[in-house]
Amino acid sequence: MSEENSSFADGNIVLNAEHKKAILAIIGNKNQIKLDQEALKDDVKALSEKLGISVGEINAIVNIVSQEQEKGGVILSKTKQLNLAEQVLA
Repeated sequence: MSEENSSFADGNIVLNAEHKKAILAIIGNKNQIKLDQEALKDDVKALSEKLGISVGEINAIVNIVSQEQEKGGVILSKTKQLNLAEQVLA
């Protein structure tokens, strides 16, 4: 066991004000993430209703666009895949 783990196991850790502040900041961040996730879910649902397409389709589009922005070439690759799938079915 490392020194840090044995201290924790022994109950010998003492938190100072900076540690407490960091823990509270993490809790605040986790709470904010929950709120942001709920807001995102609501936004996706609202757009889904406005466009008349499913939430899953909205999420798929968002994922493709995000991947395209991050890596590039994703839309072209998916287009090629769809073209090949069409040829299989033709």
